[in-house]
Parts: sequence; structure tokens; C-alpha cells
Amino acid sequence: MKGTTQPMRDLTKTVVALLILAPTVMATTGCANWRQSGAMKLARKVDIPNGIPWRDDEPRAGAPRSMVATWTDAVRQQPGEQSERGFGGRIFFYEHDESSPIKVDGQLVVYAFDETGRLPTDNRPTKRYVFPAEQFSKHESSSELGVSYSFWLPWDHSGGAQTEVSLIARFEPTSGGTLVVSEQTRQRLPGVMDGAVETMIAGQETPNADQPQGVRPVSYKQESPGPASYPSAAAITETATTTSGMQTTTIKLPTRPRRLGQ
Repeated sequence: MKGTTQPMRDLTKTVVALLILAPTVMATTGCANWRQSGAMKLARKVDIPNGIPWRDDEPRAGAPRSMVATWTDAVRQQPGEQSERGFGGRIFFYEHDESSPIKVDGQLVVYAFDETGRLPTDNRPTKRYVFPAEQFSKHESSSELGVSYSFWLPWDHSGGAQTEVSLIARFEPTSGGTLVVSEQTRQRLPGVMDGAVETMIAGQETPNADQPQGVRPVSYKQESPGPASYPSAAAITETATTTSGMQTTTIKLPTRPRRLGQ
């Protein structure tokens, strides 16, 4: 009996050990299967290198139906050259009524009208800026809203008189199609105003006529608005010609322009 009892005890211990390990083995196998069937499939869908499955790095190209142009007065300063006033602009192109801007290819022409003494019947632009189609892609830049195009419109050297300028942009696609024209916007180009502008602080005494010339109270200030500063744009070579009172400027960019605003 003793010889039979000992093997039975050993067999019982082995069975108990297997029963204890069975749930652990099943749990481990189940987790591995879940990882293969669930997590791995999800990882493949997410595309880990991009991080976001719906991200679109390449803007979609299309035929524009409308454009939105925003302009701001600017001053460009380049080493060894006199600073010049002008307008920095960004244009978005849209296809149909979509909210996302598209990538385009074509020629852009911007017409500028000096509103100083301009008659309502005078439709001749003061200046005309041409951005050729072969260089249009160099103006492309990214923004939070999507792909956009940045431009610089030189007007004159800094120190000129304050001027009101109206701007209208026209885009002609390379592949043909409908001409796209922006809405007309009127911009103020800061500069020297006609006559001296005197600013008096409220509650202070006015200058005494008996005081010597050039002597003024501490509260007296004399100022004239200066041009707003603007980051340096890409180097631009301009070729200007005058035809029937209109100045046409064809703007060519270097091989590696810096983006406007950088």
C-alpha cells in the first residue's frame, strides 16, 4: 500500500499545479490575441509615422472660383538701400463654396489706385503689379487656414505723404478657366501729413505768445505719423515702365526667396 500511496500523492500535486497555471496561460494567450486582433489593426489604421490619420500634408490643387485678399501697410528695409513703403498681402483661393483653400497655378495682377484727388469716373490704375505664372509657386506659403500666397507691393520710398490706395487683384489660371477678381479694398499708407500736427495734453496751459520762438511748455508735443514697420520681404527686382500715366511693375523673385513675414 505504501508504494501505491506515494505515486498517487505525486499525481495529485501535478494535477493541482496544472489547474493553477491554466487561468494564467489562458489570460496571457487572450491578451496576445487581443493585441494582434485589436490593437495592431488600430495601429495600422492610425498610421503611426504621421501621428494623425486624417492629416493632409499636401494641399489639394484645383480651379479657383473665388479669392480672399488681405492687405496691410508695410515698410521694407534692405541693407544698403533706402526703405520703401508698400503693402504686404496674403491671398487664399477657393473652389466653389468650400471652406478649405486650394493650391493654384497662374498669373496674378494687382491694380493700385491712388485715391488722392481721383475722380469717380477715372478708372485708370496708378500702378499695376504683375506676378508671372512661372514664378507663382514661389509665393506659396502655409498658414493655420491652409495654403496661401504672400505678396509684396512696393509703392514709394519712406517719408512720403500719407496716401489712400485702393487695391484690386485679378488671377488668371494657367490651365484656362474663369478669371477670378477680388473685392476692392481701400488701404491707408501712413506718411507725412500736410502741415504740422500739434498735440496738446488736456488740462495744460497753451503756449504763451510772449515766449521766445522755439520755447514751448513741457506738455507740448509736435509729431507727424510715420510709416508702420514691417518685416523684410524677399529681395525683389523691379522693372517699371510708364504707359499712359500708368506704372506697370513686373516683380521677379530670386531662386530662394524668404517668405513674407519671416
